[in-house]
Amino acid sequence: MNRSRQQPLFEILSSVTGEGAVSWSQVRSGLKAIIQKAKGGDVQAQYDLGLYWSSCGREKEAESEKWFRLAAERGHTDAQFALGQLLGRPRRGGSDESRRWYELAAEQGNLDAIAALITDNLYWGSGNIVGDEEEQKAFHDSCMAEVFKWYSKATELGQGWGLTGLGDCYANGDGIEKNLKLAISCYRRAARLGDHIAEHRLGDLFFQLRKYAEAFRWYKLAVEHGVREATYNLACCYLHGRGVEKNYSMALQLYRNAATQGGTWEKLRVACFYYADKNYCEAVKWFRMGAEAGDCSSQLALAYCYLSGRGVVKDLQNAYGWFLLSARNGSLSANKFLADIKEKLPPSAELSAKAWVEAWKPIRKSNGSGCVSRYGSS
Repeated sequence: MNRSRQQPLFEILSSVTGEGAVSWSQVRSGLKAIIQKAKGGDVQAQYDLGLYWSSCGREKEAESEKWFRLAAERGHTDAQFALGQLLGRPRRGGSDESRRWYELAAEQGNLDAIAALITDNLYWGSGNIVGDEEEQKAFHDSCMAEVFKWYSKATELGQGWGLTGLGDCYANGDGIEKNLKLAISCYRRAARLGDHIAEHRLGDLFFQLRKYAEAFRWYKLAVEHGVREATYNLACCYLHGRGVEKNYSMALQLYRNAATQGGTWEKLRVACFYYADKNYCEAVKWFRMGAEAGDCSSQLALAYCYLSGRGVVKDLQNAYGWFLLSARNGSLSANKFLADIKEKLPPSAELSAKAWVEAWKPIRKSNGSGCVSRYGSS
């Protein structure tokens, strides 16, 4: 018996028998008992047996489908969702039958099925079909109407994320007429139910409406509740004095927090802060983080630091290598520097730089090395 594949049976037997953890000596007799119950028409046992066979690899897929189908046809919503998953994606990525099972489960309140239908309609409604503009718009509208329908269903079931989704629909006019007042109402209700993404959405909406004090309040609340995406927006409020007194140091601290948690754009923003403040060593450290992750703008900025000797020892070979890499990754500005530097470089240095660029690969995390760094260091 393949223990790694049979492991789910322990959980199934524990939940069915109520005896907690079970030993391997109980597995064989336990499986027999579940099979007997399933054959006798026990719906939960049929679903459990479907789960068991689904953990045993593709060769047991037909057996899994058989038991899921038996339970699904008798109204077991988890089995309906599982059968839908087995048959394919709920919309264009799967069969009509798979979609039917997702919808049956969702209509009976299965939250996994509701979320799957929303996700799939959002994906296909985002322009991921081939057709002329009119066909794409009609398909988009039909998808967004489905999204609105299923968010409404989630809301009926008391889910805060359902209300946040409805707020998004009203805010953007997706699947329903645009109505910012109703969007705000939905977001507020979702926030009261503990959905912290709604707090961030309220911040965005009030910022767009130029109600900066209200926007600041909601951004701050979202950050306190761990919504990473709100950190940058809160920093902007402090930087520009929107809804709060200007506070450069607080803005920088928040930008740093966002950069630590976020991507290359946030790191570039922090680097530019330090560069504008003439703290070139710190700027280079943050430029390097983005550059090593593959961001062409950060590579361009790092190259210029090597060219000008700001924050690092002036080094034309380093500068040429980073400008070359930035150009290869899409920076048009980098090309303006390459010809001038090439004239000043010995042929051996140019060849070394090109060889480094060819061998270069992005890394996920910079070591944040000091402000003076030699060519190609990581």
